[in-house]
Amino acid sequence: MRLPGKTALITGASRNIGRAIALAFAAEGADLVLNTRGNREELEAVAAECAKAGARVVPVLGDIADPAAVEAMVAQGLAALGAIDILVCNAAIRP
Repeated sequence: MRLPGKTALITGASRNIGRAIALAFAAEGADLVLNTRGNREELEAVAAECAKAGARVVPVLGDIADPAAVEAMVAQGLAALGAIDILVCNAAIRP
């Protein structure tokens, strides 16, 4: 997989599978809009790791169950990175 010139929006990106996807996409050259619902520290840590790999990264807190939050997240990503080419819907709620 080679992703230079592409931008991915990844939900649930602060840990576990979402974190691994973000790091893999960054390693393949993608720029990233990273989302999580509530833990800014975890999201910023993943964003920093991705930036070290050379990715431009926009970390955004927001609940994807809220349409207004999703619109704001997309708007932030578009404003900062110009496009979103890939969507990875990884957000989940665990009991």
